[in-house]
Amino acid sequence: MKKLLAIILSLCAVFLVSCSRTVKMSFAEDGTLTGGGVSYKFAPVGYEPTYQGEEYAVIKGTLEEKLYKIGDCDPEKWLATEYSGAATLVYYSTDITLPTLQEMEPTLCFICEQEANAFSVYTVGENEETREHDLQVISQLVEMLKDGDENEIWPRSDVNYTYNLKFYSPDWEAIYYNVVYAVCGGGNFLYDRVTGNCVNAGSLLEEYYESMNTEENDS
Repeated sequence: MKKLLAIILSLCAVFLVSCSRTVKMSFAEDGTLTGGGVSYKFAPVGYEPTYQGEEYAVIKGTLEEKLYKIGDCDPEKWLATEYSGAATLVYYSTDITLPTLQEMEPTLCFICEQEANAFSVYTVGENEETREHDLQVISQLVEMLKDGDENEIWPRSDVNYTYNLKFYSPDWEAIYYNVVYAVCGGGNFLYDRVTGNCVNAGSLLEEYYESMNTEENDS
């Protein structure tokens, strides 16, 4: 009996320590999320966490929504809701100014299946042999979205297939900048959820997903 009581008390102690380490957060009147002496804003949909880490905080209220660290990034700077693809919310410290896609200066672009957007089917910029060319392609994509001169209609009715493009920069290791890439009957289009820009990407990315499809068919 004493041994059983000791086990129960030990488990209770672990539970209490675990609970005490969970930061309690709540929304202030100005819409910021506060807790642990830090205030956070939430990023627009289009900014996505790179990796879900361990549970860190809970938002007080009816739903008691949990928040997680983003990998090994400082939780006083970055947090995220439970991972749900492009819809995952990123919370960032009010001391941080979110970068635009251009300010991120991405060096990688992950082409991800819409249905399983946690996984990249091709990474532009990863291959050392084609890296210089790939960086030029990434730069062209970024410039297209920056200019937005040929703002196209979105959403479209002629979509055949959709990918998510996740742009990554080592200077911003907590976040991807997620852009929709739609292969349509009338062309190939990029849609930026953050700015609302939709532009025709032409054939710029075709070499990547067409080569991927060729490899799948060969196998």
